[in-house]
Amino acid sequence: MILLVAYGMRSYGAYATNLARSIKKYNSDIKIQLVCDRFNYYTIDLSLFCAVTMKPDDYFLDPCRVKLCLDELTVFKKTLYLDVDAIALKDITPLIEHFEKTKDALYIPALGIGSALDEKVAGAHWCKPSVWMNHYGLEFNGSSFNYGLQTSMVFWDSEKTQNYWNYLKALYTPAKRIPKVKLTNTWGQSMQFPDELFHTIACYAFGVKIDTALQPIFFPDEERDTTYIFDRYYFLSQFGNINVLPYAFRLYDLVVTRMGYYGEKGSSIKAGELYLNKFTRSAKGVYDN
Repeated sequence: MILLVAYGMRSYGAYATNLARSIKKYNSDIKIQLVCDRFNYYTIDLSLFCAVTMKPDDYFLDPCRVKLCLDELTVFKKTLYLDVDAIALKDITPLIEHFEKTKDALYIPALGIGSALDEKVAGAHWCKPSVWMNHYGLEFNGSSFNYGLQTSMVFWDSEKTQNYWNYLKALYTPAKRIPKVKLTNTWGQSMQFPDELFHTIACYAFGVKIDTALQPIFFPDEERDTTYIFDRYYFLSQFGNINVLPYAFRLYDLVVTRMGYYGEKGSSIKAGELYLNKFTRSAKGVYDN
């Protein structure tokens, strides 16, 4: 059911272990799959996973491509992908049941929603919609939305979304990819292509309807009361590069400490240290060491 991917800096392996343990604290029988590189393979508690795949180093050279090919990594029919820099706050059974009940074929958290004419949609800061519409030859469609997506979580039903994934990957092929100079922003310290942009374009092209009322992950770019966070959200994210406020590190540490796992394999590092050392470097910066 759940897919985690850990590669690059070894802190991702620690994150993956913490996330898997936090999920299994409340859902001991849930199946979690791990895809990782050789550096993280030896730092992770593999007993937490029903399936583990170690990919060659060069598979992870392009983080955007990795995220756009999640459908090729999963062993499940229905998959809930999670960025590993998150922690489960409670039982996620109601969230899983929600996906089963609504029969949604695809879900990605949307931070904002607007039309293709709206250039100020929250979370959709990667490229102006007029630019990507022109580049990919898309026409204005009043029934399709311009979403500001956050792919720290992606749920999909493989049987119902294969055309979507094929189209998504086609957008990123060298022959079709929008030039980086046309982007308003890039991702991370390495200035990579943001996978969220291509999901936004694909959702628009396919007329995907995202349940914007469903917000399972708390992104701590603003301070909130702890009770509010635990009551409303299923996961706490440590997203981005400078976005997370210090109180969220303390909250992450509190959750992991309560599980009693600090000091065990893969999870002995405090959240603040993980966060400062988590970012995926280039192949030269990681795989040559």
